[in-house]
Amino acid sequence: MTRTNCGALSPPLQGAKRVISNSLRYVFMVLAAALALCSERALAQPVDYATSIVGAEGELEQAIADSATLVALEGEPAPALVALVRRAGDDVDRVTRALRAFGFYLGTVEVTIAGLPTGASGLADAVAESGGPVEVAVIVEPGPQFTIASITLLNAADETASLPEEIDRSGLGVEVGGPARSDAILAAEAALARNMRTLGYPFATVPDRRAVVDFDTRTMDVTYLLEFGPAAEFGAIAFEGREQVDGDLLLGLAPMQPGDPYDPARLSEYRTALTGLGVFDSVRVRGGETLDADGRLPVLVSLVERKRRFIGFGADFATSEGFGVNGFWGHRNVFGGAERLRLGFEVGRIGENTADDYDYAGTLSF
Repeated sequence: MTRTNCGALSPPLQGAKRVISNSLRYVFMVLAAALALCSERALAQPVDYATSIVGAEGELEQAIADSATLVALEGEPAPALVALVRRAGDDVDRVTRALRAFGFYLGTVEVTIAGLPTGASGLADAVAESGGPVEVAVIVEPGPQFTIASITLLNAADETASLPEEIDRSGLGVEVGGPARSDAILAAEAALARNMRTLGYPFATVPDRRAVVDFDTRTMDVTYLLEFGPAAEFGAIAFEGREQVDGDLLLGLAPMQPGDPYDPARLSEYRTALTGLGVFDSVRVRGGETLDADGRLPVLVSLVERKRRFIGFGADFATSEGFGVNGFWGHRNVFGGAERLRLGFEVGRIGENTADDYDYAGTLSF
């Protein structure tokens, strides 16, 4: 009986095995290189993307959208994946600040690209395989909204509650029990300064603000330091830029006189009255930077006068009336007292009749 040993391959078969093995190894190397090349190209290619905000709605969602560069630059593809990842990283800080602006001090923010965290190892492949605008999600978990536990007003001079005037807190925009929104807390500084100035203190400021957050009770204590500065009366009114308009006329329009208690509302009223004359291109009314020798606040009025004379022309056409022309000439400050003169003319029905049949009209206003 003849037996054949199948456990050993003949030399030709062993050579074939080596050839097949080397070929497969080569194929795998080529595939690996191709995949690596695709990943490198994906990293270098511009990335078109669409952004969504998850976990917020209404005013908070809008605030997040306004703060995120991913949203602002959504219409411009990122130059490369690394640039998109950088935008996402920067937006984590921006969106965190937006959350805190609404009183969410324990909120968390995560940005995913193509469903993966920005640091995921397979991110480039996922972006390359997306086949369209890459989905970018800004995912927020706001957490509890902190509230204001107390609002304290202190005199900046000695940090006591002794203030020269009682402060009306109704218009501050923040209140005990309300949300601890950082934007409202900051805005209250300006409101406090306006309040003190309305009480007759032209140089009042809020030099410091302290906000202490209690993470256990989810509350915030807010303290404002107030610097009233000296109380003042209005002083003399000085003009700059006045050329042709009578100075006595301008002084007569002032709603305050030297010696009257300082009130910023009077400055606004004066500006409105001067603007209403119609002879100035610009009007600025402000208090001086320091008190004068009598302890009063000078009033400075900066003016830019308009051109005194003006002229204009126009034309019109109607199928039933023919052509028409009109014109006018005027003067804004005839005698220096903001007197206004305007002369106008109109000629109608031109082309439909002889000159004797034209419609003529003239106007005079003063």
